[in-house]
Amino acid sequence: LEELQRAAIIQPKVALLSWSRFQTYLHNVDGLSDETLMTESWQEAAKLHEIAGQAKGMSGRTIRKLPFLAHAGYIQSPEATMDIFLEALSMTVATEQQSCLRLDTFADDKNKP
Repeated sequence: LEELQRAAIIQPKVALLSWSRFQTYLHNVDGLSDETLMTESWQEAAKLHEIAGQAKGMSGRTIRKLPFLAHAGYIQSPEATMDIFLEALSMTVATEQQSCLRLDTFADDKNKP
């Protein structure tokens, strides 16, 4: 996401929480103030964490392609906000998961006697 911000595909630039800082916050979420939970960087980190969970089981090669596929498949302009891009990324992960399931089902059907 930082690279996409550098390339001006995601505009305006948003300060992202580091993964380690987000994990620390996540383990102490009960102690966080409502103000912290409502910050843009916290909400975006939480959405990214959710997307990462959706991508569980995907190959590294597929995961590396997701930002490109999200931009090409769902964003109809040269740039997007972080919210829009994360939504496109989430939809892309869901589409890729469905594609993998269809391929697995097809392969299973071909191997049946």
